[in-house]
Amino acid sequence: MNNNADIDVSNAQILVVDDTPHNLDLLYAILNCKGYKIAAAPSGEIALSIAPSLKPDLILMDVMMPKLDGFETCRLFKADPNLQDIPIIFITAKTSLDDIVAGFDAGGVDYISKPIKAREVHARVHTHLHSRALMKQQVVLNDRLKDLETRSRCIINEVTDAVVTVRPPGIIESANPAALSLFGYTSDEMLGKPFVELLAQKHHDNYCGHFIQEQLQAPPISENAIEVTGKKHDGSTLPVDLTIKQLDLNYPLYLCFIHDLSIHKNILNELTRLSNLDGLTNIANRRRFDEEYEQGWHEAQRKQLPLSLIMVDIDYFKQFNDAYGHQVGDECLQKVAKALEKSVIRNADLVARFGGEEFVLILPNTDSKGAITIAQTILDNVKQLDIEHRLSGVAQVLTTSLGIATLTPVKNDVLSTLITQADQALYQAKETGRDRWVLFKET
Repeated sequence: MNNNADIDVSNAQILVVDDTPHNLDLLYAILNCKGYKIAAAPSGEIALSIAPSLKPDLILMDVMMPKLDGFETCRLFKADPNLQDIPIIFITAKTSLDDIVAGFDAGGVDYISKPIKAREVHARVHTHLHSRALMKQQVVLNDRLKDLETRSRCIINEVTDAVVTVRPPGIIESANPAALSLFGYTSDEMLGKPFVELLAQKHHDNYCGHFIQEQLQAPPISENAIEVTGKKHDGSTLPVDLTIKQLDLNYPLYLCFIHDLSIHKNILNELTRLSNLDGLTNIANRRRFDEEYEQGWHEAQRKQLPLSLIMVDIDYFKQFNDAYGHQVGDECLQKVAKALEKSVIRNADLVARFGGEEFVLILPNTDSKGAITIAQTILDNVKQLDIEHRLSGVAQVLTTSLGIATLTPVKNDVLSTLITQADQALYQAKETGRDRWVLFKET
């Protein structure tokens, strides 16, 4: 598999949708210097008509357009199975929280504020093209895994995986070397043993009656592969595919193909883990946050427990990047992410990158007092990094501003409520001087 740094997005196809010729010309000039292939559409209707043949990797969409505005055009893209996977970045002068949330609700992945700034366009376009390329790469890997599973089935048919024969009433008659190795038995130990002893206890009832000759009440033999839990000689367990075939002989005999799924499971688990990580900071990404937040919300709602969020923003991070460069800025984000992880000790707590220089913490079953304690720890841990920031307006070292919100959600509460409250508290923290935490309070 290629490393993230090896992914080249310079030849990507970008569709720009805007009814203002000046904006189209400006975006073309900004993007063309990076080598991207650029197409333009002056309306949402035209964009929808040309996208199926153009197959863009990314769409830059103006919000304010006649007839179909950007949000409605985006919804139509997301409703089309052939177009719904194309990431859409909104370009808008409407940057209030409600407008931003509306954009995400419509299916957008990001927004670029007007007036358009070349560096911001380059950064956001590259980020989402890179993410798109990673998703395509993961699809390829998943296809390869499916191909690997198909080949594994062929290997099973060629009797190169674990195979045992079983005679009524379920006694192992023979076993190939792969079966002996897989389960950790010698030939003398396995032959004559009940087949169900190769399975975890929870499967015994399902398979005890499979091999009893002329047992009309026994469960029918299924020749499809079924995932079960195998049990080794030492008592440890492993996931396996089990396929049972009744041989067409003058006496009853069953052929059991057993395929070890451990490696396959490990690969799938690793792919799942990587898809939930932020590529730069190696902490949970926005996708993982959204999943964990929704689960945490519903659990807190069901059990009537407090749920806290802490939004974290690095103070004057743009100035930091301008002063020290983006590479140092990336290293700074990585250090801050580690400091945030160091600030929590429970496995249930989640630290995630929310976007740019913003982070968020989910704290299940945590009241405001507990959240404040963690927030103060974050402030201290980030300062202890002692990262020089000569352009900061509050200190000579890097600092953060934090917004805290705590809620015990009830039935009619809206899922986004806590995020909105934490964001409002963060805004207040920045407005009142930064380098501090603010707890959201209803006015």
